[in-house]
Amino acid sequence: MIRTAQFDELVEEVGITAATALSRQWGGRGLYIAHKPGPSSPLAAVVGMQAAQLLARRYGGTELAVPISQGRRSQVWQLRCEGASVRQIAKTTGYTERAVYYILAEQDPEAGEPPLLALMGKV
Repeated sequence: MIRTAQFDELVEEVGITAATALSRQWGGRGLYIAHKPGPSSPLAAVVGMQAAQLLARRYGGTELAVPISQGRRSQVWQLRCEGASVRQIAKTTGYTERAVYYILAEQDPEAGEPPLLALMGKV
């Protein structure tokens, strides 16, 4: 899985969906995080008000170096492991539902185990 420590930190802070949205919009660039982002702020428009407030609590008043997002295929696995439905995964990643099913049917490249066992957490 193509992940960086900075991206993982964002995921811990606001979740995979908001971190990915933030990274797609501003990845590789600096983004000033206001102390109190409003509902019409560009940040809230991209990640949602709750995630914007979480980011403001941690990074408010500073410029955040937004990491470039992980690959979409690895994101499918991450979202599925977090319990997202195929429909939610398709919406978040931009894949069709059929493509998500195909990706999930493949072997997990990191775990080296069949996909159903990997998703169930069993060996």
